[in-house]
Amino acid sequence: MDYYYGLVLFICCWIPGFGKLPAPINVTMDSFNFKNTLRWTQPADLEGDVIYIVEYKIDIPSNRVAYKRICITHEQQCHSSVITYRSYVRVKARKYSDESDWVTIHFDPYEETIIGAPDVTVSSRSGHLDVSFKGPLVGAELESLKMKYGELIYRVLYWKESDPAHVLNVSTSQSQDTLRDLEAWTVYCVKVRAYVPEYNKSGEFSPAICKETTNNESRKPSAPINVTMESFNFRNTLRWKKPDDLEGDVIYIVEYKMYVTLLFYMEHAPLICMEATNSSIFNIL
Repeated sequence: MDYYYGLVLFICCWIPGFGKLPAPINVTMDSFNFKNTLRWTQPADLEGDVIYIVEYKIDIPSNRVAYKRICITHEQQCHSSVITYRSYVRVKARKYSDESDWVTIHFDPYEETIIGAPDVTVSSRSGHLDVSFKGPLVGAELESLKMKYGELIYRVLYWKESDPAHVLNVSTSQSQDTLRDLEAWTVYCVKVRAYVPEYNKSGEFSPAICKETTNNESRKPSAPINVTMESFNFRNTLRWKKPDDLEGDVIYIVEYKMYVTLLFYMEHAPLICMEATNSSIFNIL
């Protein structure tokens, strides 16, 4: 009996892997604008009160670099925005005194993070479109993307709203640009994304913004609409409605002229039409 008890104790304590937990699976790092989250899946045969430990170390050629702990959690994810350089990241499961093997992945936020869309504003001026953009802001401390990568280019795509298949583009390293040589009184749509030349990496496009161009002159105001004359017992009132696109301090000018047509027959005489303004006097030529 003592022999079998000793054998079981030996197996439990000395044979490697006995009682070891299954390791987390599907370990991936999600990263958007340098905000990182390590995610994994709990194995189907791992149940009960399980905690996970997440650590990382920077990927540099040195034996003195040790792993640093990020999370001890019951969840199947760990916010890892503390990682700002290429690193090794690992996770393991623990249940009471039992542990799994580490699962390690390599992660480089500069290459793998998804770059979001910049904030874009578009304004119409003298036949041009002025486009300005900023961001996106990245990381836990909301740094500028240019501070992260150094060189940053904005790629601007624009097209006529009526002809979306014909897309033009310009690139700039500045925070604004002016789209010129546009057709007057035409609606153009604009979208912008950031591009990092060093990593040949493009960000997401901003939503399209559509604006109408003007020209170098002031635009003729829209005419009044629904113009009608109300008349009761020869008391007349002209009424109209203001167009939807007409704003600000607007005045209206009302004029009239009398239009009279006289029809009569004279032997060997033509049909005569005569017009007078603000007068009821007509002369027959």
